Amino acid sequence: MTTATTAEFVSTTTSIPAAGTRARLLEAARSLFSEQGYAATGTRAIASMAACNVALISHYFGSKEGLLREVIVRGISDVGDEMRALLAAPLPTEDRLDRLIDFMIDHFQRCSQSMQIVMSQLSQGQSPLFEAIQPKIVENVDLLASILEEARLEGRLGDVEPRTAAVLLMGMLQYYFVTYAVSSTLIGPRSPETMADLKRHITQIFVHGAIKMHVNGLAAT
Repeated sequence: MTTATTAEFVSTTTSIPAAGTRARLLEAARSLFSEQGYAATGTRAIASMAACNVALISHYFGSKEGLLREVIVRGISDVGDEMRALLAAPLPTEDRLDRLIDFMIDHFQRCSQSMQIVMSQLSQGQSPLFEAIQPKIVENVDLLASILEEARLEGRLGDVEPRTAAVLLMGMLQYYFVTYAVSSTLIGPRSPETMADLKRHITQIFVHGAIKMHVNGLAAT
């Protein structure tokens, strides 16, 4: 389809808002990439799920690879948005981290295939996708470190450095999904029960292992 033809098609679909169509393509791609894998997912299947013409993938994203890049960047940005909301909320550190862990496990469950692609790109160090996602990941680590820094200033953080602890918590949250072929044989395949166990164990290990507990108004060591 030529550029002119694509433009004509877009102009004739005024009943579907452009932003809505783009968002549907992103959601369809995220869902199919996670269920089937990136290589096994065709652009026609994505367009069919999004209920739009396949030519709109090229129109909005340039290519299937461009669509993947946008799915991954959007997913990382969603994590940042959640952490900003938690930082703005008047919550104790434990509650912030509890909510963050719940959100992250659910998020990684939805985006498990994209995560594996992200990890592959990060290990290579140099690629257009790496250049797009690396600043976003650094930004998210900074946000998580800010949550832990607030706990440190309140005297609630154990003997750990906030940024290092933030990186390690991110790694703990991702490990099950990134190494699924192995980790699923150790603690079980993806299921509501396994996800609930992950949330509970990570919260117990990280939050109650790194955050000092208060006893009778005094910080316990």
